[in-house]
Amino acid sequence: MTKLLQINQNSQSNAADARDVVNIGFKRSELTLELAERLKMIADASGSEKAIYNAAKLAKCGSLANIYTGKDMHNSDGEAFDGIGHLYSCNLAYCQNCVSLKARIHRKRIRDTLKRLKPLVGTNWNFVTLTAPSVPVPLLESIEVYLRAWNLFRQRKLFVESVRAGWKGIEFTVNKSTGLCHVHIHALMLSKFLRPSDVRAQWQDCITKAWNERGVSLSFGTSGAVIDIRPITARNHSALETAILEVAKYAGKGSAWLALSDADLLAVSQLKRFNRLFESFGESYGNRSAKFEQDIKLDSHNLTAGEKLKTTKSKTINDLLTLNLKVNVTRTFRKAQLIARYPVAEFKTLDGRKFLPSRTPETTGTLTLVKKPKENKPMKLPAILLDETSDVTRLTDELGHIPSKLKDAARRNDETALAVLSDRRSQLPALIQSAKMKDFAARLSVARSRVAAYDTELQSAARESGTLANEVEMKVPVLQAEIERLRSASAQAQHERDNLQFAAKQARDELARIQNERESLLLAQFGTTA
Repeated sequence: MTKLLQINQNSQSNAADARDVVNIGFKRSELTLELAERLKMIADASGSEKAIYNAAKLAKCGSLANIYTGKDMHNSDGEAFDGIGHLYSCNLAYCQNCVSLKARIHRKRIRDTLKRLKPLVGTNWNFVTLTAPSVPVPLLESIEVYLRAWNLFRQRKLFVESVRAGWKGIEFTVNKSTGLCHVHIHALMLSKFLRPSDVRAQWQDCITKAWNERGVSLSFGTSGAVIDIRPITARNHSALETAILEVAKYAGKGSAWLALSDADLLAVSQLKRFNRLFESFGESYGNRSAKFEQDIKLDSHNLTAGEKLKTTKSKTINDLLTLNLKVNVTRTFRKAQLIARYPVAEFKTLDGRKFLPSRTPETTGTLTLVKKPKENKPMKLPAILLDETSDVTRLTDELGHIPSKLKDAARRNDETALAVLSDRRSQLPALIQSAKMKDFAARLSVARSRVAAYDTELQSAARESGTLANEVEMKVPVLQAEIERLRSASAQAQHERDNLQFAAKQARDELARIQNERESLLLAQFGTTA
């Protein structure tokens, strides 16, 4: 994740770029917090526990304490850049922080695939936009209809014979005057020449059929469905990057999510998983590798996504205490990863707090704070989870070999073997089901053990947090007393300094008076002798 927006520091506007990084962070935070506040009001009115929980997650992800900026970071090529990211990720489809990371991952995937896919003779890259008139239905229903229409469009002869590879993304906007959601599809296709009239006819037929399945009839103008096809050639190659940005971006801008109706926003917040709006097709499908997964992150330890904290699910989903613990642990973990990855960089959250490399022991005044290392004990797993030759695998293999054994026995006219094998074949499905139940029970036991272990770790973390808070409360008065003592000592030293300066002045005056008297005596003596 990596959630870092890199800005080249070699440009002539370093100061402006640094300001832009901060402005981007404040803008994302403002939109996310505004959406979280509105979602909380809707959730409280509806009583939806999941919506209340998601609103709390969204607020945590968009808080100023969660968004950080980095200065003087260096990539693998030694180039310095400023960056922006967030420590805790809520992974909600309407979070401005998290969708920016997903968009960056999608862009990276497209660019890597473009290096492999080269246009053949008679093919070219095309940026295609498909849309239709808006219909007064909920947002999720509109998206499902467009996904259905896209699947129908991909099955058409025009698509199968002309398109070689590409990516598609679905985006929506909200008409402020009518309140209707306008859904449309952006696609980057490597294909043969696409005649706009043919594409329009096929798309209009697909989107009409998809809406008819929902009992909605569309009415198009005389020109038919609105489509846009922009060929990308050597002359306008810069349009390729524009197409990548359009296809791989988020489903909706922050302003679009804020403009949604209360019913649409509540329905989206209650989803277990949002629809997959970005996908690849043709030869570009499945172009992912382990190296790609490492390149998209800051390092192999997944700096921006962090280590997932597995906690027990409470009976009520609105467990804000568990959420607070998860957020605090994740933020601490990611801070340590960022510092380890960029030891010379300077990181600061938008609320003005810096996080620097920790020192053990860390000295503060006359007190010493030493953090005890945490012991990670490996969990022992049952043999059934570690043994690759479990009963399920063994019985399934045996069932697969029975047909060949039956043929062999029939060829040998061995009636006894045929009877035994037939009985065994009828018994094996029940035995396999029983073995699966045992395997499931063992896995469930392990999962419960892990849940109990994580629950214990959470309680331990809570106790440690309380202990550290008590230590801080106890040390604050000591530090305040030390400050007062130093202030008093400083005032006393200043007073002594003033006294010494006054005494030195008196001594200088006395020395001048003595010198004057001596000169007077000498003048009187020599004057008398003369």
